[in-house]
Amino acid sequence: MLEQLSNPLHYLSTSDNRTKLHLDRVKEWSDKWLVQQQITDKIANWVVNLEPKAGVAFGNVKTHKNNNPLRLITDCGTAIERLSVFTEFYLKPLAQKLPAFIKDTTHLINEIDKLNKKGPLPPDTLLVS
Repeated sequence: MLEQLSNPLHYLSTSDNRTKLHLDRVKEWSDKWLVQQQITDKIANWVVNLEPKAGVAFGNVKTHKNNNPLRLITDCGTAIERLSVFTEFYLKPLAQKLPAFIKDTTHLINEIDKLNKKGPLPPDTLLVS
């Protein structure tokens, strides 16, 4: 988990709490789309968490994997949490209709297996996990 959090491509270390900044950005987004009638008053009010807190990261042990690596989990109640729920609710059904949609690792392996049976990949292609 420390390796993930130390990756500057994905995470930036900071000593200041950016919760207010994130809340302001969510409010701006919500107001913009409300004015453009892209969302309703109810959604605009719901997506803005008026009592946000700073996110806290912790690890969930993957007991089924070698060396028991940690899965990074972030705490609930952040300024962007509801925005994330909103996005998943509306985009997930659209994404699932795409021909390239992959649900999970098992689905990916099954799709590769189907392709192997059709012949575009060499029969000795190995899956590396």
